[in-house]
Amino acid sequence: MSSAQALLYVYAECGPNVSEDNFHDWYDKEHAPARLTVPGFLSAIRYKSLDNTKVPTWLAMYDMTNERVLSTKEYAHLRETASQNERDVISRLKTLDRGIYSLVSTKSTPEAQIKEENPVVSGKFLYAVHMQVVGTTDKTSAEDAFLKWYSQTRVPLLSKVPGWIRSRIYRLNGYTDMAGGSKDVKGVPDAVKTWEPMKFLALHEWDRDGMEVTGSPEFKMCMTEERPWTLPGSETPMAEMEDRRFGLYKTFEKQ
Repeated sequence: MSSAQALLYVYAECGPNVSEDNFHDWYDKEHAPARLTVPGFLSAIRYKSLDNTKVPTWLAMYDMTNERVLSTKEYAHLRETASQNERDVISRLKTLDRGIYSLVSTKSTPEAQIKEENPVVSGKFLYAVHMQVVGTTDKTSAEDAFLKWYSQTRVPLLSKVPGWIRSRIYRLNGYTDMAGGSKDVKGVPDAVKTWEPMKFLALHEWDRDGMEVTGSPEFKMCMTEERPWTLPGSETPMAEMEDRRFGLYKTFEKQ
């Protein structure tokens, strides 16, 4: 079993008040490396969106041993001792949305399973799918059925796409909008909300560039063969799904 049982998943968008150079300088030299000093943080990786029309543009992911890492004194110390630069950048960012997830299931190649223990493997292309069950009062049983359907249909299809490394499914346990720049000067929430969290997240990774993956016949077949999920005896779609595509931007070494 992988030692990474939780995930910190962070979307970011600079907006008009933070330049990309300023954002990258802060994130790459200060923010991400500091988190890897906390016991229980196993990896840090950044991705850039390959979706031309979708925001947020930037994604950071941190694999953790468990969610309790975020309640430790070491993690609290990061917030308490945050530099003025960190406070300033966060206060001006358009988007900084933080989701905390627990691992539901994982499937990977044998090579990836070995690497998952030290440290967690990361792909050059990431296909992320936000998902949730809708239209039913019996959410628990419906969600169990949905996750079983996704694991037994979508994951096997995607695993046949050349270069596939692994697929993971997560459950959302907490969400925070941290960006000060998500409000205008009067403190009124911006009319354009860039991301609404859904209850489940599927992450699929490949060891090659996004154009090669998405241009393959196998990936195209997965997209054309995708069918809405329904409960037995119903033809009404019972799940919402939103996908995002990302290319690897930077990985960080744990000291």
